[in-house]
Amino acid sequence: MKKFNYLLLLITLFATLTNLIAKEKKVLTTTLKGTIVNAASNSFLIANTTRSFEKEFSLNRDGTFEIIVESTTLYDAFVLKVKNSEKEIVYPFYLDQEVIYFDIDPNLDYEDNIVKGGELTNSALHYKSSLLMEKELHQKFSMALKQFLLTGATAWEENVIKDKLNRLPQKIDAWKVAYFKKHLNLVSFKYFMELYNNESTIIPEATLNDLLIDFSKKLPKNFHFDSFSKVRNGKGTFTFTRL
Repeated sequence: MKKFNYLLLLITLFATLTNLIAKEKKVLTTTLKGTIVNAASNSFLIANTTRSFEKEFSLNRDGTFEIIVESTTLYDAFVLKVKNSEKEIVYPFYLDQEVIYFDIDPNLDYEDNIVKGGELTNSALHYKSSLLMEKELHQKFSMALKQFLLTGATAWEENVIKDKLNRLPQKIDAWKVAYFKKHLNLVSFKYFMELYNNESTIIPEATLNDLLIDFSKKLPKNFHFDSFSKVRNGKGTFTFTRL
């Protein structure tokens, strides 16, 4: 019965929010402009994370770019993908201002890059930056534990260390839950749904359901998200789509 109630709450939440915004179908046009330096190539990608959209572009000779992106809703999540010599780095943003400005150097620390947008963009960048910092701490801790294993740990110490290493991914999910509890906003809700739908997480379902209720009390009345699927209900899946 509890699972049914949580499922009903989720359906009601999405149905209400989707219906409220369905009447507003005007196209939002945003200019993306800025500079990118020290990238591995001159080919870059703007992608939407909630629907099928990609736009590839190249820099001007002076390292600048200016492109137009459109959407029918403010709450579409976009990313700018930039590669350095080692990996692809993702910078999230929303079309929450008429102009979003980028000053990107993928060789710098993530938080030293500049993306000037509105409140949604700032929230997405704060989450991304905070998560990366947390992952870096866990990575350093993991490296330290592995180094200790090489110094001649006893069998008991080796078992303890291996157990800690196995638990590190769980600690990242626990960090996400703590972050979401402190930031009950639209952007956090999007990332929360990714965790909610992740069948491999060991976060108790009761904890996730309680957090879902917290979000339902805080979210505004004029937004929707596309295609959140595989919602936890214990039986099968279903998908929410734009009306």
